[in-house]
Amino acid sequence: MCWIITIAVMPDAVPLAQAWQRGRTGLNVLRTQRPEDVQAFPPGLAVLDVLKGGCSCALMPALPVRRMEITADQDKLRDRYRRLGWSAAKTERAVQARIHDSEKKPPPDHSDHLRLRAALAQLAECAGPVYVLAQWLGREAQECSPAAVTLTPQAFLEQGFAPQTLVVIRPGFTRTQGTNTWTRPTG
Repeated sequence: MCWIITIAVMPDAVPLAQAWQRGRTGLNVLRTQRPEDVQAFPPGLAVLDVLKGGCSCALMPALPVRRMEITADQDKLRDRYRRLGWSAAKTERAVQARIHDSEKKPPPDHSDHLRLRAALAQLAECAGPVYVLAQWLGREAQECSPAAVTLTPQAFLEQGFAPQTLVVIRPGFTRTQGTNTWTRPTG
């Protein structure tokens, strides 16, 4: 029940993808072990998982901090504590403590996600197109036949990627596979 970010690059760009991982603490770029992920990308590409600590949850955009809903959550807590046999005073102290804890939550940290976006945009500039797919794996996993969106590296830096969407980061110039020759796309 985690997020997995999978990227696909030209086979000769795999060393570049693995090289930029070494400069980022805790980041691993490994060949995917799931055959269904390979099928989500065009044939002939090297398919890699980008992980931090065994999954990609820390690399996803942070969700807004959920604050305790004033009435609904408090009523649920009060009912739960009443069923446990707590007194009204003890229940009220516990509810107030939960509200206080909810308000103290720090703002979400987007730094890992932003660093990953910058690294993927740079990889696209150096190695040609990079395909990015973030998907949820777990009990509620969805069958993945994602819609494709093509972005320039700059647009990718600004917009990032949405879950269950195949994002193609395509630079303004493309490299001929196996060489350092760059050409401007026509049309």
